[in-house]
Order: sequence, then structure tokens, then C-alpha cells
Amino acid sequence: MVNALRKMADQGRTIVATIHQPSSTVFDMFDDLLLLKKGGEVVYHGELGVSSSTLISYFEGLGATPICHGENPASWMLNVLNKKAVTNSNGELESIDFAKAWEKSEAYQALEDQLDQLAEARNEKLQIKVDTKYAQPWYRRDSLMMNRALKIYWRSPGYNLSRMTLSVLIALLLGSMLYFIRDNEVFSESEMHSMFGVVYIAFIIIGQLSITSIIPVTISMRDMYYRHHTGGLLQSRSFMTGLLAAELPFISAISLSFPVIFVALFGLPHEGITIAVWRTLSVFLFFALNTAIYSYIGQMFCFLVPGEGTAIVLANIFIGLNNAYSGFIASPALLTKNIFFEVQYRFVPGHYVYQGMVSSMFDRDVTRNVTVPETSSYYSELDCVADLSGTCTVSVGDYFRVYFDGQWSVATNLRNLGILVLWSVSVRIIAWVAVKNIKYSGK
Repeated sequence: MVNALRKMADQGRTIVATIHQPSSTVFDMFDDLLLLKKGGEVVYHGELGVSSSTLISYFEGLGATPICHGENPASWMLNVLNKKAVTNSNGELESIDFAKAWEKSEAYQALEDQLDQLAEARNEKLQIKVDTKYAQPWYRRDSLMMNRALKIYWRSPGYNLSRMTLSVLIALLLGSMLYFIRDNEVFSESEMHSMFGVVYIAFIIIGQLSITSIIPVTISMRDMYYRHHTGGLLQSRSFMTGLLAAELPFISAISLSFPVIFVALFGLPHEGITIAVWRTLSVFLFFALNTAIYSYIGQMFCFLVPGEGTAIVLANIFIGLNNAYSGFIASPALLTKNIFFEVQYRFVPGHYVYQGMVSSMFDRDVTRNVTVPETSSYYSELDCVADLSGTCTVSVGDYFRVYFDGQWSVATNLRNLGILVLWSVSVRIIAWVAVKNIKYSGK
């Protein structure tokens, strides 16, 4: 390697290299040396000379221990620096600051004079000037970064293939749980509770999978960005554009495959193919935004905090808030009784995702019914009139509205979609600002 660099230098090119503990043969191939001590202070900067004679003469002139015959000059100079002491004219050892000694040396002054002469005699015509900071226009840089990020994702089957496979398996598992009652025209209350619960588990478990799996990948790409940005090779906008382009195909694939499989097994109201398509499309939109938000929030945490561990802690807090305030564990009426809980209920995106999914699947369903016993807590709210068996029958749509305290309806789906889009955009903006202004890694 050093032989190749030496040949390039002999052709008139300037080669700057850093090297650690070179052999004497390799060390002799260099023309000049910039030697730094701990703290980055210069202790020598100049020609090495034949067999490092100029370097050796300089340090021996300061009183350093003379170099032994056959000793490696590179190792010798490091030993001299580590001793931090030289022999004075009286033959006594005394401490020395090699950085200050260099600044007082004739070699230092000669180097300063040489640099001043070069600066005064410089030819403006030979000066290298560029009109822009980057060699390519912004759209080309964004395109290159998108292609690179897509290749990184494509070559990461441990991340992408595993999450897509798990999504399909979870859709099959959850959808098949109620497969044998999907064609029923009458459900019991326990069956309705189970259906609401399965939909809740579906969006929570895929969201959790999305946010936890994306954090290690993002941390790795974040550190790569820091290195390239420090070298002036990459801009924050191009990096974020690349991440977005790499994530979207996989988010889209998961968001499309999961609802189609889940809804096909789970079942929908018997209203004909057109309505079923619209209901499935609505479920897909809410599910896609849920997957995107969880993924983007995971990335955002990676840019806001120093390490992977802290990002995972924040992700778990976010998952917990979505679980608690989605409207299933605690009813919407209970969560809106207290301003403290209502603020969190209105804030978390999980509430709008779950509301949109169950509304799309159950609201305004008049083709299927639910039998409600007199002992049900919803009996009086449904204005039931019991039959001879002590139960009444209401439509699934009516039962859905009462179950969620009359606060949820398919009529709010557009509003909820807008809120989730706002969530998604806001998270991306915060992540971009964090990438642009915060740097934790020194790699």
C-alpha cells in the first residue's frame, strides 16, 4: 500500500496519510512528518531527511536520548515523547514541553517563513474554486442517497424479510381466531368483545414490531450519516429523503398484506362487494398510517437520544401510552371524564387508529345482530325490549356505538385520517430537525 502511495507521490501528487507504528522501511518512504503529541499539539513538522536524519538531529539537539544503531526511528521518537524529559548541558534530566520547544526552534521559524513566502507568491489562476459546496445538484444527491438506502434495505433480510414474514403470520393467526364465526348473522356479547379485542391487538402488535425492529437499523445508518456529513459528503435532507424512500416500499407491503389477509379471514358485514372493498380500503389506510407512525417515531427517537438503549426505553413508553389510551382497555367515556386523561387520550395516535379501524369494520352494520342479555351493562343503553328468553337483539352497528359510549363513528374517519397524516408529517419534521442539529456519535 505504501509503495503504491510512494509511486503516486513520485508522479507529482500530494499524498497525506496517517500511519500507526510503521516499520523503519515504511517510515523512510515518507518525505515529511507532522508529529502530534497527546492533545493535538505539534511537536515536529518538516522533512524527515535521509534515513530520518533530520528528525533525529532535531530531537537529539533538544537533549533526547540518542538513537541506537538499527533502532526504528518511528519507535524511537515515540519513546522520546513518552519520557517527557531530556538531558541538559550539565548532564541532568529535566522535563520538557516538546510543543513549546518546537515553537521556539529554528526549524519552526524556517517553516513559518516558507509558508509566508508561498502565500505571498501564490498564483490566483492556479487556485481551485468551486461554485457549490457539493459536486452534484440537490436532486442528484437525493437520488443517489435514495438508491443507496434502498440497496441497504434490500440487502438487510434480517430486518425487512423478518418483519414482513412476521406480519403475514400474525395476520393469519389473528384473523383465523374468529374465522369460524365470520359468516354468523347473530353474535353473542362475548364474541363481539373478542372481535373488538382482536382488532386492538392487531394494530398494537404490528406497531410494536415496527418501532422495535427499526431502531437498531436506524442507529447504524445514523452513525454512517454522521461520518459522511462530517466529511462534507452528505446533507441532512438527502439522508432523510433516502430513509423515507427506503421505508415506504416495506411499509406499503406490510400495510397492504396484513389488512387483506386479516379482513379476509375476520369477515365484514354482508353488504356486497362494493361496500366490503370500501371498508377494507379504510382499514388499510388506518393500518398503513399506524405502521408508518410507529416506524417514524422509532427513527425520531434514534435522532433525539444518544444510544439505542434510550431509544428503546422511549419506544416502550410510547407503546404503553398507545395501549392505555387507545379506547379499548379504558372506555372513551372513562378517559374523557378527567382533563389529565383526556389530554393523553386526544393526543396519542393509537386512539385514532383503533377508532378508525373498528368504525370501518363495525359501524353502520345492519346486516348482522348481537344478542344482549338483561344482565348486560349495555342493556338499558340499547333501549332493549326483552323477548321470552330474557334477551334482546340489536344490530352490530348499534352495539358498536353503545360499546364505545356513542363517541365513535365512521363519520369521523376523514378527520381521524387527517390527524394521523399530521402526526406522520410532524414526526418526520422533528426527526429531520434533530438530524440537522444534533450529533451524538463521534465515530
